[in-house]
Formats: sequence, C-alpha cells, structure tokens
Amino acid sequence: PVYLLRHDYGVEEIGYTFSVFIIGGLLATVPVTHLADRFSKSKVLLGSVCMVVLSVLGLSLLDNIMATKVFAFIAGASMSPIFPLSRALIGSKLSTEKLPSGTALFTAIYSAGCTAGPLLSALAMKYWGDRYIFSLMLAIFVLFMVRLMRNKKKRMLGYN
Repeated sequence: PVYLLRHDYGVEEIGYTFSVFIIGGLLATVPVTHLADRFSKSKVLLGSVCMVVLSVLGLSLLDNIMATKVFAFIAGASMSPIFPLSRALIGSKLSTEKLPSGTALFTAIYSAGCTAGPLLSALAMKYWGDRYIFSLMLAIFVLFMVRLMRNKKKRMLGYN
C-alpha cells in the first residue's frame, strides 16, 4: 500500500488492486494444482514461477493503473499456487518417516520468508528508491526459476 500511495493511487484504487491480486489467487490455485496432478508438478511449478517473474517485472516497469491491476491479477494467480505445489513436491519426494519434519521445515522457511520479505522490501525502497520494492522478490524468484530449470535439465539427461 505504501508503494501505491507514493505513486498517487487513491485508497480506493489500492483496495481494488489488492482485491484483484487476491481474486487472481483464489481463481487460479485449484485449477493450477489440478493441472499439476494431471501433468508434472515440477513443470507447473516452473510455469507459475515464470509467470511470477513476468508479472513482477510488469509491476516494476509499468506505471499505468490498468496495467497494475492486470499484473496484480497475474501475480496473484501465479504466486498463490506456489505453496501447495511446493508442498506437494515435498510430499512426493520424501519418505513417510521424513515427511513431518520436511513439511515443518518447509513451512518454517516459507513463513520466515513471508515475514522477512516485507521488511527487506521496505529497506530496498528506503535505500534505493520506490522502484526497487520488488527487486528482492524478483531476484529470489529468478533464482528459484533457474534452479527448477536446472533440475528439469538434469532429469531430462538422466542424472536424477
């Protein structure tokens, strides 16, 4: 909200923008996770992460109220399935004995990221300017995307 307020968005527009983000997530999570069950969880996760990267780039580079809403919807739709898809991958990779501790560790790390992300984004805005609000998130998702692509390549070559 602070970012949008600094860019002269009214409180009403900020509310609409956040609503569009949430609606995107609500509408996409079940169909995307269903696709992951029918196809490959890692491929669908990679697609979601790629869409997050593109939508965050759009949010960072464009300063148009309609474009912001469109990219907010895409960001919500692509970001929301990441937790359940990642959790499902953990469930498929770990043994039954290791599943509780693996799930707990994943949830703890995910929660720490959700807590630290806004704080670190605020610091990025303070020291580098408002346009860098998404820079940390973008860097993390690009690294995640590269990692998923490397894993996919290893599986294709038979290393995994």
